Amino acid sequence: MRRGLSTVKMPIGLYADNHGLQWRLINAQRMLGFEPAVIGQGQVIDAPAFKDIDQRLAAREALFDADAARLPNYAANWAPNFLDNIPRTFGVHMMVRVLDAFNAGPVQYQRLTNSCLLANVVPQMCGALVDFGTLDGSSCIASPLLRNPQVIQMPELFNFNGVRRAIRADELPVDAGIPTNCGYAALLVHEFTHDLDKYFYSDPANSVMNPQFDRLAACSTNLFDFEKPGHPFTYGGAYGMQNPAEYVSAYASGLANEGLQDYRPWEDTAETVTAYIMFPEYFRRVAGANSRLQARYDYVKTQLFGGVEFENRAVAPQANALTQPVTMTSLCRDVREFRMDDIVVRR
Repeated sequence: MRRGLSTVKMPIGLYADNHGLQWRLINAQRMLGFEPAVIGQGQVIDAPAFKDIDQRLAAREALFDADAARLPNYAANWAPNFLDNIPRTFGVHMMVRVLDAFNAGPVQYQRLTNSCLLANVVPQMCGALVDFGTLDGSSCIASPLLRNPQVIQMPELFNFNGVRRAIRADELPVDAGIPTNCGYAALLVHEFTHDLDKYFYSDPANSVMNPQFDRLAACSTNLFDFEKPGHPFTYGGAYGMQNPAEYVSAYASGLANEGLQDYRPWEDTAETVTAYIMFPEYFRRVAGANSRLQARYDYVKTQLFGGVEFENRAVAPQANALTQPVTMTSLCRDVREFRMDDIVVRR
C-alpha cells in the first residue's frame, strides 16, 4: 500500500470483514477518533491515505502509551492484545480519561489503580466491561466468588459482543459490526456514575453494591449526593406524563421504560452526568430552553464538580444538530468523531 501497489476499499455501512486488512484499517481509523458513520463510507485507502493514517496514528499511540503509563500496574489484570485489533493500551487510555473526568473538579472521586477500576465495573456492568468474572457462572452481583485475577477485557470495545468469558489473545472478533468508541465511553460514564451514587450505599435494598471491590476503600470516600435539599432529580406526576424537554434523554425521563414508563431518579442522574461530561455543548443548548433541565445541569455543575464545566472539541461542531436521544449511548449514532482526550475542562 505504501508503494502504491495495492488499495483497500472500506465497507459501505456498519459491517465489515473483520478478519483482514480492512479490519485493521477500521481499527486504525477508530484510534484516530472516527466513528462508524464516517468509517463505513466505502472510501478507498490508497498510498497517500495510508501514509497519512500511519503518521497520525503514531502520534495517537504515543498518547495511549503515556496514559497507560499512569496506570503502571494495568498489565497485572488487563486482557492481552487481541488478534488484529486495537491495542489494549487504547482501552487503558479510555478508562484513565474517564477517571480523569470524574476528578476534574476540586473533589477527587477516583484513584488510578486496578482495584478502583474494578470497583467501578463490578458489579454494575460485569460482562460488558470485564469477563463474566465468577467461578460458578452466576451474576457478579449474586456471587462474591470471583475469578482470580479478575480480567478487564472490555469485550464490546474490542468487538467481542456477547462474549462473557475470558478471551484468548489469538481469537478474532465474533461481531462484524464496526464498534463505536463514543457509545462505549458513554456506557462507562453512565455506569461509573451509578457506582459513585450515594443512594446505592445508603439504601439497604442495594446492600449488594460492590461486595467484591469496595469503592469507598479502593477509590475514595467521596460519593455523588443527588438528594441534597432542593435537588432537581424528582418527579411526582403520573407515569407516562413526564415532559421530555426536562430531561437529557428519554431514558432519563423514564419514557423509554417499557410498560410503566416509570421515573427512576438513579437513571436520570446517570444520564445527566453522562451528558454533562461527554456532550456538554448539546446539554447546554437543550438546558437553555427549559428551566427544569437547566436546574439539573446547574446541580451537577455546582454540587458534584465544584463549578467545573467541560467542552468536547470533537463533538462541539455537531452539537446543534444532535436531537434528544433515547439514551446518551444512542446519541453516539449521530456523532462522526469522538476522542476522550478532546473532552477538556471549559475555560
